Amino acid sequence: MGMAKDPVFEWATSNGASPASLAGDAVSEVLDQLRIEAWFAGLSRLSDPFGVEIPVAGGGLIAMRAGSLIFELEPGNRRIELQAGDLLIVLSGDRFTLRTSEDSETQPITDMLEPGQMRTHRGFDSNEGPVAAEHLGAAIRFAGPQDAFVRKMLPPVLHLRWDDDEQRSLSHCVDWLSNEARTDRPGDRASINRHIALIVVEAIRAHLTKTPPTGSSVRALQDPHIGPVLALMRSRLGHDWSVERLALESGLSRSGFHARFMSLLGVSPASHLRELRMNAAKDMLSMTSMSIREIGCGLGYGSDTAFGAAFKRSFGISPGEYRNQTKLAAAN
Repeated sequence: MGMAKDPVFEWATSNGASPASLAGDAVSEVLDQLRIEAWFAGLSRLSDPFGVEIPVAGGGLIAMRAGSLIFELEPGNRRIELQAGDLLIVLSGDRFTLRTSEDSETQPITDMLEPGQMRTHRGFDSNEGPVAAEHLGAAIRFAGPQDAFVRKMLPPVLHLRWDDDEQRSLSHCVDWLSNEARTDRPGDRASINRHIALIVVEAIRAHLTKTPPTGSSVRALQDPHIGPVLALMRSRLGHDWSVERLALESGLSRSGFHARFMSLLGVSPASHLRELRMNAAKDMLSMTSMSIREIGCGLGYGSDTAFGAAFKRSFGISPGEYRNQTKLAAAN
């Protein structure tokens, strides 16, 4: 099946960079295509004792304004004693806890939230004594074909200082969010969430500057043979790619290309393409009104049945069920 012409399927870089340019700045190419969704929880002022347990789900953001908190991530028992000026971006794990002191008991955040509170940016205010900690919080989710690449490049938690002189863009965003959390203006949600996305991208850039990525995902992107092929696959998800055609694009023999691809990414070209298509399908099911037939066709599947079967193998539910779940989650 040929490449779909609808621009919704053209996941090319926004700056028009050619696939061969990947070796120059692979990380920028990945971040350029990453989409970050955010839900601002607000500015919280917590008195001791206070403890909350939060599922990681897509991820989370914590920016400390004052005081201190004890952060613990499971699994792995990662523990960080947060101080004013600390920024955490939580990217993976099952759940994490925040406590004002060692003996603070925790309870699930779902037991503490009032109906609709995540849409008010109010945060928590215990109002029961001196403030032990003040922080900004948000839930985040990566989306788009680059989600898996980004997660493979990064550790479960990014920990840095937002008030560092070298991180002025982070400092500006955190200060702006703190002020916005105290106001109620039209259109605030859209503006707030864009600032949160900027914080996440700047945090990723700061981390990668200090700790250059060496994982297989980045090596694959920078590889002169595999990198350009990965860019082609992402930019033309609906194309009927064969291993032979991809090998031709890479400048390698079929067997040489397949072996090199497997050694760098740990999966076959077909498996990687399927993952890209399924991530794109989730985005389109949740963000557009396109029919399931249109989405499947644009992603290279010859029938609703083939698309539905591939989607269910990847996520355990049908495309229609996934769309209904995302609508229900957005409504709640």
